[in-house]
Amino acid sequence: MATVEKAPWPAGAWRQLLADAVSDLDELLALLDLDTSCVGEHADALRSAHSFALRVPRGFIGRMRRGDPDDPLLRQVLPYYLHMLDPVEGAAHFEVSEERARLLQTELTNRLPGYLVPRLVREVQGAPAKEPVRV
Repeated sequence: MATVEKAPWPAGAWRQLLADAVSDLDELLALLDLDTSCVGEHADALRSAHSFALRVPRGFIGRMRRGDPDDPLLRQVLPYYLHMLDPVEGAAHFEVSEERARLLQTELTNRLPGYLVPRLVREVQGAPAKEPVRV
């Protein structure tokens, strides 16, 4: 007989969880024991909802490592990489040419403060890390 697991929160609670989410950069950094040095001189831009909308559920923040500006979960909240598509079967309709990717990267660079511009990278088979795509 299959067992039914209890939901992690009551039905409909997502509305309250979203309402209680952190939308202020300073509060997020304080909860993680970080200061604005981890976002450089672009802290003011990150604080502006017009430039960068921030909404992080507290349960998600609770899974982040305190004091670690490179925490992978924090990096899901703050931009880090813009990936070129890996050439895999069935994904060709998502492909963007390298020239188009460079144009998009340039547009992001012109519109956003430096810290918000994710690095344009690609995976190269056998390489030890992602390789940057030069713009």
